[in-house]
Amino acid sequence: AQSSAGCGGQLNLPNGVITSPGYPLNYNNSMSCHWTITADVNEIIDIRMSRIDLEGIVSNDPWMPDSCPDYIRIYDGDSVNSPLIATLCRSMTPSEMNKLIIRSTRNVLLVVFISDYQ
Repeated sequence: AQSSAGCGGQLNLPNGVITSPGYPLNYNNSMSCHWTITADVNEIIDIRMSRIDLEGIVSNDPWMPDSCPDYIRIYDGDSVNSPLIATLCRSMTPSEMNKLIIRSTRNVLLVVFISDYQ
């Protein structure tokens, strides 16, 4: 399987693995990583997660809605202007991840990982 452990990149093989930079160590603050996954023409892409451990949902002000300090966004296309398929912004249990399958409608997906400044 093709692997990308850096901060972003291209994956073009039928199977691959994306990890945060430095995995299995904690990721750094202030990161913005973009991975483009491309399949053959007329193919779709399925993403299955094996582990998600993100800084949790927090609110610094009781009058403001909760926010996601660190998150993963998955777009159905090659840019952040493509339709958003999913936003993942908390750690997930193995049973939750077993139920999670993210599927594209075309042959390109963009995976974006953002970590805040703290």
